Amino acid sequence: MPLDKLLKEHTLEEISTKTNIAKNNLENLINKEFDKLIRIKALGFIAIIEREYQLDLETLRSEVLSYYNEHTAERNFKINTPIVDEPEGKSKSFLFFILLLFIGVSWYFVKQFDKKDLRSYLPFKFGDV
Repeated sequence: MPLDKLLKEHTLEEISTKTNIAKNNLENLINKEFDKLIRIKALGFIAIIEREYQLDLETLRSEVLSYYNEHTAERNFKINTPIVDEPEGKSKSFLFFILLLFIGVSWYFVKQFDKKDLRSYLPFKFGDV
């Protein structure tokens, strides 16, 4: 296997530095502990090692694919599950409270003015109907 030859020529730290793959992920890949890796990462790590060291790791890739094909039921999850999200608007009770507050404040200011002060703000006269 070309991966064994690579490990004889280079240390795990050198491979990790060159490929930017964490040392523990490389150890999991070398020891074939695929249960500690997710499928996309394992295949990605293999592709990076092939690219950086011009190796053919087709046998390791087929082992990874066969492992994940056998163990897909254990790691299966639903993607099409709808996410229920709360609406981000103001609640109706809050808007009703604001409306009541506005009406109450308006009523208070109207009651505070007597008719003399109120007439100076209005464009029409009270007695001219």
